[in-house]
Amino acid sequence: MDYEFKVGIPEGLHARPCAKIIDILKPFTPLRFHCKGKTIDMLSILELLLLQIECGEAFTLSTSNPLPSEVLEDLQQVFGG
Repeated sequence: MDYEFKVGIPEGLHARPCAKIIDILKPFTPLRFHCKGKTIDMLSILELLLLQIECGEAFTLSTSNPLPSEVLEDLQQVFGG
């Protein structure tokens, strides 16, 4: 399943929201994060930070199983949506 998100955090995805994203999604591995023409393993906070995703940029989260609605709501809050 693919989920699309748009970052609404004025500072972009910095360390604190990246750490929260990893915590939220850890139970739902394997999954992939697609942005800026790159694909990364979501369990890597360093790779997520290195993408330097700025406010207004969109990305796709791909999973093999559907994510619960509570998880999607938590992610929306982290992304500033």
